[in-house]
Amino acid sequence: MERADSDLDGMAVVEIPELVMNIGAFQEVERSDKMLLFYNAFMLNYGYFRKACKADGYMKIRVAGGIIYCIYWLILKENKILFPCNRRLEQYVGQCENKPEKIVEKCRTFYESMHNGLLEDIINSYHAWTKWKHNSEIRWSAGAVNWILKNGGNVVCSSFRGK
Repeated sequence: MERADSDLDGMAVVEIPELVMNIGAFQEVERSDKMLLFYNAFMLNYGYFRKACKADGYMKIRVAGGIIYCIYWLILKENKILFPCNRRLEQYVGQCENKPEKIVEKCRTFYESMHNGLLEDIINSYHAWTKWKHNSEIRWSAGAVNWILKNGGNVVCSSFRGK
């Protein structure tokens, strides 16, 4: 459907950061479920795709990005920080006072090198830092799968079945 120029007349252009500033409160009610969801996605990317499948080519880059995205997201969520958009995700993590030491620098270096030892250091740093009590079992629920599909379907693994 085409939109006529006249449809935009009189409409104010609002930037995403301005919209975020208008959100009344951190979504504490959803925090635990989303922490679990992103932790599970992080471990799926790391444990299954990175370690078990030995992803290469496109998938190696995609999986590395998924691991770091989830760690960054978990850091912000643990700090109860909303961020305006993915484009600024790394910036917001960098500005956090409470985060694993040199996490952004380590992640940037990892993106360039894809070195497994550095990834292990990043993951160990996250686990040593976090106060969130994660369950070491990866569990998927129908609600988690529906949330993923509703929010862009970034985590897809049709052969994975959890408890």
